[in-house]
Amino acid sequence: MMNEDRQLVEKFQKGNLNAFEKLYEKYVERIYAFLMIKSGGNKALSQDVTSETFMKAFDKISGFVFWEKGSFSAWLYRIAYTSFIDAIKVKQADFSLDESLYVTTPVDYVDLFQKKEATKQILAYLDTLGLEKKTIFLSRVWEHMSYIEVAEIVEKTPENCRQEFSRTLKKIIEKFSSSL
Repeated sequence: MMNEDRQLVEKFQKGNLNAFEKLYEKYVERIYAFLMIKSGGNKALSQDVTSETFMKAFDKISGFVFWEKGSFSAWLYRIAYTSFIDAIKVKQADFSLDESLYVTTPVDYVDLFQKKEATKQILAYLDTLGLEKKTIFLSRVWEHMSYIEVAEIVEKTPENCRQEFSRTLKKIIEKFSSSL
């Protein structure tokens, strides 16, 4: 995957505009999903920031350099993360959870309701811990990112991200063990 990204970035840097289109197609849904999680399901904000992310990536990709532990995807998520923070500062909006965030086929409505309520409580609790800890936790749990990728997004070391994730998980387990 990283090798394919490298080839596409290098092609784009040499003037092949179709290469960026392929990168866009590969990552647009993942970036949008990441932003839906960050925004608590705010579709309009997620769409706006997704567009902003790819416009910034298009403008800055000519200066992008691969390095030993870096990846294009982590760089792109970092742009999305900072664009989201910028959008929050500008709009200063109060985001609530969107029902569409929880897509499922319910069999047991009571169980579904309990899980949905637990998820809402955990997300609300993560909000109290701050944006950075929430990003680290959700990036690992919902986006299945490596600690190296998460570290690039929040500009911390992978070890620091691992420790923050572990501490946050421990706090969640302690706080919600009776309802999980």
